[in-house]
Amino acid sequence: MLASMTRRPAPATLERYLQRPGLVDIERDPRRRRTGVQQTQLQTTQLGSTGLEITRVGSGGWTIGGGGWEVGWGPQEDEESITTIHHALERGVNWIDTAAAYGFGSSERVVGRALTGLAERPYVFTKAPLLKCPDRQVVHSQRRDLIPREAEAGLDRLGIDAIDLYQIHWPIPETDLEEGWSALAVLAGTGPAT
Repeated sequence: MLASMTRRPAPATLERYLQRPGLVDIERDPRRRRTGVQQTQLQTTQLGSTGLEITRVGSGGWTIGGGGWEVGWGPQEDEESITTIHHALERGVNWIDTAAAYGFGSSERVVGRALTGLAERPYVFTKAPLLKCPDRQVVHSQRRDLIPREAEAGLDRLGIDAIDLYQIHWPIPETDLEEGWSALAVLAGTGPAT
């Protein structure tokens, strides 16, 4: 069943399919091209009250964090990860989500490399914290002093001037959550500096 679902239609069938009303052949429509590469038109939605208009799908960075850590996906080739990110952007995706914890900064560094030289930067979302134990386990914390330091480290690893959405990754322990929210509010310029 899977093979029949992934099989491409025969050329004559494909031609008939492309003639259906409402379909645009991205191979032939110059409005759908960007730098000579096919681009689809993805639907967008507003992200909460942020004012960010994002595509309904994005590029996730968990797997590109590699292996050798608590919940790693195994070894990854950085150049393949960068190619995958570029492919997603060429298809119209306008945001990338990563985290400091993915490979203890490895994912953010690979995303940063993928962003280098782009004419138009996509939105970049990342998360705190990045604390690791000697056994390569992620430690969860939202301490007020940790979050600004982690935001700066994330900016450095990503090679960008601003993080478009900074999130608390796995808000554990719950007792630190209020402290984490207040630290994020200070970073965003909406809370009192302490």
